Amino acid sequence: MRPSWVKKAAQEMIRKLLGLAEEGGPKSRRYASLARKRSKKYKAPLPPHAKKRICKKCGAFLVPGKNLRVRKPRRPKGVITYTCLECGHKMRHGTGEKLKKRGTQKA
Repeated sequence: MRPSWVKKAAQEMIRKLLGLAEEGGPKSRRYASLARKRSKKYKAPLPPHAKKRICKKCGAFLVPGKNLRVRKPRRPKGVITYTCLECGHKMRHGTGEKLKKRGTQKA
C-alpha cells in the first residue's frame, strides 16, 4: 500500500502531462502515454475527460477534427462513437441516459 502523498503526487504529474499533451505538438502522443503509464503504476485514476481523449489502441492524444471523428447518435438515447483516425479504433460512449434493465421483471 502506497502512502497517500505518493498518489497525490502521481495525480499532479498526470495533470501536468495531460496539459502538455493538450497544447499539441509532436510530443503529445508521448505525454499521453506517460500519463497513462503513471496512472497504471501508481493506481491513480485518469480524470474522466482524459479517458476519452486517449486512444486505447495506439495511445494517441485525440483532438476532434484533427485525428478524431465524433459521430452523434440519431436517437436521443443512442451511443456516441469516437473513431481514431490514426489507427481506426472505434470507441463507443453512452449519452448519459440510463438504459432500461431487461429481464428484471418476474413472470
